[in-house]
Amino acid sequence: MLYTLETFAEFAQSDEVLIGYSQTFIAYFEKYMSDQDFEVKIEAASSFTNFLSYMNDEKNIMKYQGAFPTLIKLLIEAVKDNEERGLKMVNSIDHLVKSHPKFVKNQLEELLNVFTEMAGATPLCVSLRNAALMAIL
Repeated sequence: MLYTLETFAEFAQSDEVLIGYSQTFIAYFEKYMSDQDFEVKIEAASSFTNFLSYMNDEKNIMKYQGAFPTLIKLLIEAVKDNEERGLKMVNSIDHLVKSHPKFVKNQLEELLNVFTEMAGATPLCVSLRNAALMAIL
């Protein structure tokens, strides 16, 4: 289901439909981002960031800004869970930030704090720390 929404966003000719049905789309993504299965949560979050990255107009993506705290929460959970999931979340959020920097402006301080802590956390694997460092840059 989420892959279909992601693909729909990729090939949409305009953002009008994506905005017109934003509440419905958010409900689908939030449903899966709160699933009991952690792998489903991470895949849903990755799909959601890709979905948002395909939007063309910066003002339109702001309709989805309320879901960003959930992404930060999942980022933290993924890093604590394992390297692969942590890397996936770091890369997904980094891609979103680079595509739409204004989308994260209200949570920028929190996001930078998370990435900074990750970059300096020696218990984390080197690849995860490097990914966090690259996301800061």
